[in-house]
Amino acid sequence: MPTPGWHPELGVSRETALKMLTLWPAHGAFQENLRGSTEVGKYADFTIFGRDLMAVPEAEILSS
Repeated sequence: MPTPGWHPELGVSRETALKMLTLWPAHGAFQENLRGSTEVGKYADFTIFGRDLMAVPEAEILSS
């Protein structure tokens, strides 16, 4: 059972969630030429996961 305050109907896809944390903030700050995607010449911060979070079953995301 979902915890109080959680609204599954407001969930977004993994692709949308990734953009919400990368490309869209860079665009909102008018820095899409410097940040927001992995391209030559752009700043980058990386987080490395042991599994592909775009493909792992939802129930296993938090344990990855």
